Amino acid sequence: MIRPVLALPLLALLAACAAPQSAERRAAPAEARVIADQSPLTRLEVQEAQALLNRLGFGGGEPDGVVGPRSRAAAESFQLDAGAPATGAFDRGLLLMLRASAEEAGVATAAAPAPVSN
Repeated sequence: MIRPVLALPLLALLAACAAPQSAERRAAPAEARVIADQSPLTRLEVQEAQALLNRLGFGGGEPDGVVGPRSRAAAESFQLDAGAPATGAFDRGLLLMLRASAEEAGVATAAAPAPVSN
C-alpha cells in the first residue's frame, strides 16, 4: 500500500512523464500522421498506390493492381517512414497517406499510373 505522503509526489512524477509525450504527438508533422481507414481498395486504387510508392522512391514494383510481396514490402517501408504501424496492408488509409505525401513532395498523384511504353 502506498502511503498518502508518497502518493502525491508519485502522481506528480507520472504526470510530468506523460506530458511531453502528448506534446510531441501534437507537434508531429503532417506526413507522420496516420490515417486509420481500413476500407479495401479497388484494383485501380491498388495500381495508384503502387505507382505512388514507386514515385516516392519505395520501389513498389510494376503497378498492376495485384498486391504481391514486393508491393507489401514497399508499403511497409513507406508506413515505417511515415510513423505508421508497418502492416503492409493496401487499404484506404495507405492510399490517403500516399496521396498526401506525394502532394507534399510535388509528385504526380493521378488516379491512373503513368502509361507504360511498349
